[in-house]
Amino acid sequence: MLSSSPFSQFRPIYILQEDRISTFSQNRVIKALQQIFKSPLFTRMLSRGLFSTHISSSLKCFSSSTSNVLKVGDILSYNRIFTSEDVLEYSKVSHDSNPLHFDPELARRAGFNGCLVHGLLVASMFPHIISSHYPGAIYVSQSLNFKLPVYVGEKIVGQVEAIELRENKKRYLAKFKTKCLRNGDELVLEGEARAILPAYFHSTNE
Repeated sequence: MLSSSPFSQFRPIYILQEDRISTFSQNRVIKALQQIFKSPLFTRMLSRGLFSTHISSSLKCFSSSTSNVLKVGDILSYNRIFTSEDVLEYSKVSHDSNPLHFDPELARRAGFNGCLVHGLLVASMFPHIISSHYPGAIYVSQSLNFKLPVYVGEKIVGQVEAIELRENKKRYLAKFKTKCLRNGDELVLEGEARAILPAYFHSTNE
Protein backbone atom coordinates (compact mmCIF):
# COMPACT_ATOMS: atom_id res chain seq x y z
CA MET A 1 0.00 0.00 0.00
CA LEU A 2 1.38 3.43 -0.96
CA SER A 3 2.31 5.77 1.86
CA SER A 4 0.67 9.13 2.33
CA SER A 5 3.95 11.08 2.19
CA PRO A 6 4.61 13.44 -0.74
CA PHE A 7 6.97 10.81 -2.17
CA SER A 8 4.09 8.40 -2.63
CA GLN A 9 3.33 10.32 -5.82
CA PHE A 10 6.37 8.69 -7.42
CA ARG A 11 4.76 5.48 -8.56
CA PRO A 12 6.04 3.21 -11.35
CA ILE A 13 5.51 4.68 -14.80
CA TYR A 14 2.92 2.06 -15.70
CA ILE A 15 0.02 1.43 -13.35
CA LEU A 16 -2.89 -0.89 -14.07
CA GLN A 17 -6.06 0.90 -13.07
CA GLU A 18 -9.55 -0.23 -14.11
CA ASP A 19 -8.21 -2.38 -16.96
CA ARG A 20 -6.14 0.34 -18.49
CA ILE A 21 -2.46 1.28 -18.50
CA SER A 22 -1.87 4.89 -17.52
CA THR A 23 1.34 6.86 -17.92
CA PHE A 24 2.66 9.80 -15.96
CA SER A 25 2.98 12.94 -18.06
CA GLN A 26 5.91 15.25 -17.58
CA ASN A 27 3.61 17.95 -16.26
CA ARG A 28 2.27 15.66 -13.57
CA VAL A 29 5.79 14.79 -12.45
CA ILE A 30 6.79 18.46 -12.38
CA LYS A 31 3.73 19.33 -10.27
CA ALA A 32 4.56 16.50 -7.89
CA LEU A 33 8.11 17.79 -7.51
CA GLN A 34 6.87 21.31 -6.91
CA GLN A 35 4.57 20.09 -4.15
CA ILE A 36 7.44 18.21 -2.54
CA PHE A 37 9.84 21.15 -2.64
CA LYS A 38 7.22 23.44 -1.08
CA SER A 39 6.27 21.06 1.70
CA PRO A 40 7.45 21.44 5.33
CA LEU A 41 8.41 17.78 5.24
CA PHE A 42 10.99 18.49 2.53
CA THR A 43 12.58 21.23 4.63
CA ARG A 44 12.81 18.97 7.67
CA MET A 45 14.23 16.10 5.65
CA LEU A 46 16.78 18.34 3.99
CA SER A 47 17.96 19.67 7.36
CA ARG A 48 18.31 16.11 8.66
CA GLY A 49 20.13 14.83 5.57
CA LEU A 50 17.31 12.43 4.73
CA PHE A 51 16.21 13.83 1.38
CA SER A 52 18.79 12.12 -0.80
CA THR A 53 17.84 8.69 0.52
CA HIS A 54 14.11 9.15 -0.03
CA ILE A 55 14.35 10.79 -3.44
CA SER A 56 16.73 8.14 -4.80
CA SER A 57 14.34 5.42 -3.65
CA SER A 58 11.41 7.25 -5.24
CA LEU A 59 13.21 7.71 -8.54
CA LYS A 60 14.09 4.03 -8.64
CA CYS A 61 10.38 3.32 -8.31
CA PHE A 62 9.61 5.84 -11.04
CA SER A 63 12.04 4.23 -13.47
CA SER A 64 10.57 0.81 -12.58
CA SER A 65 13.45 -1.45 -13.52
CA THR A 66 11.17 -4.47 -13.53
CA SER A 67 9.43 -3.10 -16.64
CA ASN A 68 12.74 -3.33 -18.51
CA VAL A 69 13.04 -7.09 -18.07
CA LEU A 70 11.52 -9.59 -20.47
CA LYS A 71 11.93 -13.30 -20.95
CA VAL A 72 10.50 -15.84 -23.37
CA GLY A 73 7.06 -16.87 -22.19
CA ASP A 74 6.16 -13.52 -20.60
CA ILE A 75 2.67 -12.30 -21.50
CA LEU A 76 1.66 -8.62 -21.50
CA SER A 77 -2.02 -7.73 -21.77
CA TYR A 78 -4.40 -4.80 -22.05
CA ASN A 79 -8.20 -4.57 -21.91
CA ARG A 80 -10.29 -2.18 -23.94
CA ILE A 81 -13.93 -1.56 -24.81
CA PHE A 82 -14.24 -0.03 -28.28
CA THR A 83 -16.91 2.65 -28.48
CA SER A 84 -18.74 4.24 -31.41
CA GLU A 85 -16.65 7.35 -30.74
CA ASP A 86 -13.46 5.30 -31.14
CA VAL A 87 -14.72 3.97 -34.45
CA LEU A 88 -15.68 7.45 -35.66
CA GLU A 89 -12.31 8.97 -34.75
CA TYR A 90 -10.43 6.09 -36.38
CA SER A 91 -12.48 6.48 -39.57
CA LYS A 92 -11.47 10.14 -39.73
CA VAL A 93 -7.79 9.32 -39.45
CA SER A 94 -7.82 6.28 -41.73
CA HIS A 95 -10.43 7.61 -44.19
CA ASP A 96 -12.15 4.23 -43.90
CA SER A 97 -15.84 5.17 -43.96
CA ASN A 98 -17.24 1.74 -44.74
CA PRO A 99 -20.92 1.92 -43.64
CA LEU A 100 -20.59 -1.48 -41.92
CA HIS A 101 -18.90 0.45 -39.12
CA PHE A 102 -21.74 2.98 -38.72
CA ASP A 103 -25.02 1.58 -40.03
CA PRO A 104 -26.34 -1.25 -37.80
CA GLU A 105 -29.16 -2.17 -40.21
CA LEU A 106 -26.76 -2.49 -43.13
CA ALA A 107 -24.39 -4.51 -40.97
CA ARG A 108 -27.20 -6.91 -39.99
CA ARG A 109 -28.27 -7.32 -43.60
CA ALA A 110 -24.67 -8.26 -44.36
CA GLY A 111 -24.85 -11.02 -41.74
CA PHE A 112 -23.31 -9.29 -38.71
CA ASN A 113 -24.82 -8.61 -35.29
CA GLY A 114 -24.21 -4.86 -35.37
CA CYS A 115 -21.66 -2.19 -36.23
CA LEU A 116 -18.14 -3.51 -36.68
CA VAL A 117 -14.97 -2.14 -35.13
CA HIS A 118 -12.23 -1.63 -37.73
CA GLY A 119 -9.92 -4.63 -37.70
CA LEU A 120 -6.80 -2.49 -37.67
CA LEU A 121 -8.18 -0.46 -34.78
CA VAL A 122 -8.43 -3.67 -32.78
CA ALA A 123 -4.92 -4.66 -33.91
CA SER A 124 -3.60 -1.31 -32.64
CA MET A 125 -3.76 -2.83 -29.16
CA PHE A 126 -0.53 -4.73 -29.91
CA PRO A 127 1.84 -1.80 -30.51
CA HIS A 128 0.12 -0.01 -27.63
CA ILE A 129 0.98 -2.85 -25.25
CA ILE A 130 4.60 -3.09 -26.40
CA SER A 131 5.30 0.65 -26.41
CA SER A 132 3.58 1.07 -23.03
CA HIS A 133 5.98 -1.39 -21.41
CA TYR A 134 9.03 -0.41 -23.51
CA PRO A 135 8.83 3.26 -24.55
CA GLY A 136 11.01 3.84 -27.59
CA ALA A 137 10.51 0.35 -29.00
CA ILE A 138 10.55 0.24 -32.81
CA TYR A 139 7.74 -1.79 -34.35
CA VAL A 140 9.20 -3.82 -37.22
CA SER A 141 6.42 -6.08 -38.47
CA GLN A 142 2.97 -7.45 -37.71
CA SER A 143 1.04 -10.31 -39.28
CA LEU A 144 -2.72 -10.49 -38.75
CA ASN A 145 -5.38 -13.15 -39.11
CA PHE A 146 -8.90 -11.88 -38.45
CA LYS A 147 -10.88 -14.77 -37.00
CA LEU A 148 -14.15 -13.14 -35.87
CA PRO A 149 -15.73 -9.67 -36.10
CA VAL A 150 -15.48 -7.30 -33.16
CA TYR A 151 -18.57 -5.23 -32.37
CA VAL A 152 -18.88 -1.80 -30.82
CA GLY A 153 -19.23 -2.04 -27.04
CA GLU A 154 -17.45 -5.37 -26.62
CA LYS A 155 -14.63 -5.79 -24.13
CA ILE A 156 -11.52 -7.12 -25.84
CA VAL A 157 -8.36 -8.42 -24.19
CA GLY A 158 -5.19 -7.89 -26.21
CA GLN A 159 -2.18 -10.08 -25.41
CA VAL A 160 1.40 -10.22 -26.59
CA GLU A 161 3.59 -13.16 -25.60
CA ALA A 162 7.37 -13.07 -26.00
CA ILE A 163 8.38 -16.14 -28.01
CA GLU A 164 11.88 -15.16 -29.12
CA LEU A 165 14.57 -12.70 -28.02
CA ARG A 166 17.67 -12.18 -30.13
CA GLU A 167 20.55 -9.83 -29.33
CA ASN A 168 22.18 -7.92 -32.18
CA LYS A 169 24.77 -5.18 -31.62
CA LYS A 170 23.63 -4.54 -28.03
CA ARG A 171 20.01 -4.32 -29.09
CA TYR A 172 17.27 -6.92 -28.84
CA LEU A 173 14.90 -8.02 -31.54
CA ALA A 174 11.82 -9.46 -29.87
CA LYS A 175 9.26 -11.68 -31.52
CA PHE A 176 5.78 -11.78 -30.02
CA LYS A 177 2.74 -13.97 -30.47
CA THR A 178 -0.21 -11.58 -30.57
CA LYS A 179 -3.90 -12.24 -30.05
CA CYS A 180 -7.16 -10.61 -29.04
CA LEU A 181 -9.82 -12.41 -27.05
CA ARG A 182 -13.50 -11.80 -26.40
CA ASN A 183 -15.23 -13.16 -23.29
CA GLY A 184 -11.91 -14.40 -22.01
CA ASP A 185 -11.35 -17.25 -24.46
CA GLU A 186 -12.97 -16.47 -27.82
CA LEU A 187 -10.19 -15.73 -30.31
CA VAL A 188 -11.04 -12.82 -32.63
CA LEU A 189 -7.59 -11.86 -33.91
CA GLU A 190 -4.14 -13.44 -33.96
CA GLY A 191 -0.73 -12.93 -35.50
CA GLU A 192 2.92 -12.28 -34.79
CA ALA A 193 4.84 -9.07 -34.20
CA ARG A 194 8.51 -8.11 -34.17
CA ALA A 195 9.95 -5.10 -32.40
CA ILE A 196 13.38 -3.71 -31.63
CA LEU A 197 13.47 -2.97 -27.93
CA PRO A 198 15.15 0.24 -26.65
CA ALA A 199 18.73 0.39 -25.39
CA TYR A 200 17.81 0.32 -21.68
CA PHE A 201 16.03 -3.04 -22.10
CA HIS A 202 17.63 -6.27 -20.93
CA SER A 203 16.51 -9.87 -21.11
CA THR A 204 16.77 -12.64 -18.60
CA ASN A 205 16.76 -16.38 -18.90
CA GLU A 206 15.78 -16.88 -15.25
